[in-house]
Amino acid sequence: TFARWPAAGVAGTLATGARTPREAIPAPRAAPEEAWLRWATGATGLPLVDATLRQLHATGFASNRARQNAASLLAKDLALDWRLGAELFQWLLADHDLGANWGNWAYFAGAGTDPRNRHFR
Repeated sequence: TFARWPAAGVAGTLATGARTPREAIPAPRAAPEEAWLRWATGATGLPLVDATLRQLHATGFASNRARQNAASLLAKDLALDWRLGAELFQWLLADHDLGANWGNWAYFAGAGTDPRNRHFR
């Protein structure tokens, strides 16, 4: 199913009380530790990312697209070090492969020589 976001002005639509997905993202400059904990525990208020992290904690698995979205949120929107996410996934993924995990995280974060600015939404 797809989430439908209500019209602006309807308060309390997400778990955080935010009206839109962008409002649910904590400000990384104000409290990076809080932003990290909310992301890592699946409490961002963004349903896809939250479900991904909760599923990962519970089962050790997450789909490729869900992993991409979670990585993009951490590295691009929260502006936190992508290596934090790579390390967390390293320990949680049942199908972990060292090269694939760290290589994909670097790719999603834009580290390296690839000139494209990838942002998965």
